[in-house]
Amino acid sequence: MTFFDLVCGCRMHLAFMCLLGVLDDFVFGFIDFILLLCISFLSCIDLYDVLFMGNRLFYIRLRGLCFFDCLDLVYCSISGVLARSVGLVLDLRLYCCYDLYSIFVFDYCFSFLGDAFDRFYLRLFDMRMSLFIVKQCFF
Repeated sequence: MTFFDLVCGCRMHLAFMCLLGVLDDFVFGFIDFILLLCISFLSCIDLYDVLFMGNRLFYIRLRGLCFFDCLDLVYCSISGVLARSVGLVLDLRLYCCYDLYSIFVFDYCFSFLGDAFDRFYLRLFDMRMSLFIVKQCFF
């Protein structure tokens, strides 16, 4: 809740978002709070990486669980991490470049099995890349 208090002084609501941006400027200390949040979240992602990716039981439990294939993607209109987990190398942030993604430098990851372990790894990678993009916004 601290993030929303710094942004608009109360809970986030529709009146704060308006045409061409937001209603008010950010308060003093907001940028420092975001950078501190990025640093602490990056340490949490590193901890998740050590805890889960090196854990043999986690690997055995998730590897081979709940496969997706390309037909499931088409019939259910699935995109994003689930699509990249079955080998679909299409990231709209790179190929269509909406918003400001054309000026940011970031990487993307994909796999071919489409099981729960691959989806977890891709989500962990996306969290890391999201933090990398946020840091590029400030520097």
